[in-house]
Amino acid sequence: MSEAKKESTPKTAEKKSKAAVALPGEKKVTKSPWTLDKCMKTARRFSNEKDWAHGCPAAYKSASAHGWLAKCTAGMSGRTASKKSA
Repeated sequence: MSEAKKESTPKTAEKKSKAAVALPGEKKVTKSPWTLDKCMKTARRFSNEKDWAHGCPAAYKSASAHGWLAKCTAGMSGRTASKKSA
């Protein structure tokens, strides 16, 4: 029984590694668990963009990568992460 498991494990690992390999010059496409709705819900917990970027960086990075920052931070007030203080 354990021999059958040992034989099936490399095949499964081989399939996973082939699917994750990107060719030179191509971007690796990954599926993000973050949707616009999830990012907006997460952003609502914070009073400004800087706090959101530090409090939940995965959601912030996903929103930034998808171009959703303006939508997610529309209701926020105060200092934002993209603005620099004078």
